Amino acid sequence: MYMLFGAVAGMSAFVVVDSLGPPDEPSALGALSLRQTYYASCREAFQEGRANIRRGEPGYRPSLDADDDGLACEPYGPSR
Repeated sequence: MYMLFGAVAGMSAFVVVDSLGPPDEPSALGALSLRQTYYASCREAFQEGRANIRRGEPGYRPSLDADDDGLACEPYGPSR
């Protein structure tokens, strides 16, 4: 089923929307939103440019949160 929208006054602009199924190719944004983020280690997260991953954010796992403060892969500096 196709739906046709258009404006007749002034300009002739039409948009055709296919409401029967998903698009043939997923958009880049759609593909990113469906991707599950998993880091085997904080080293892997750091290599992806991720640090300080908060509880509830993609990639957070309790096993990456060493001190159980809700912040995984905290980049600790050298000890003083």
